[in-house]
Amino acid sequence: MIKQLLGLSDEKRMASQLCKAYFEFSGFEAEALEDGNDLGDWLGLGDKLMVSEVKSFDQKTGDFIFCFLTTDKDNNLVKNQSRLNIKKSGGGFIFTAGNKHEEVSGKNEVSSLKAVIEMAKTVSEVV
Repeated sequence: MIKQLLGLSDEKRMASQLCKAYFEFSGFEAEALEDGNDLGDWLGLGDKLMVSEVKSFDQKTGDFIFCFLTTDKDNNLVKNQSRLNIKKSGGGFIFTAGNKHEEVSGKNEVSSLKAVIEMAKTVSEVV
């Protein structure tokens, strides 16, 4: 009950783990991520970009947007997003994107989320 009042539902916590998992599997180096479209600050360092983030999480429905960086064929950073849904199921969670779904256990979260990330990539759009 207290977790729900604070906005820390199990579903939101698990959706947030996508960011950690995506960073681990992406191969990006945090120090190397700068926005090439921006001249940066006065030192010319550029603005750091989020490798991934969960936005617009709806506590009632479990709908959220998973935003993440990829690279195009010329190795430029590209921002992508996927609309996902998460529901608690027995001892785990079911992630849905479009007509696809992946079930993951609540344990060993990072490694179990790799399939969810791959699913999100297949239904993503460039933003």
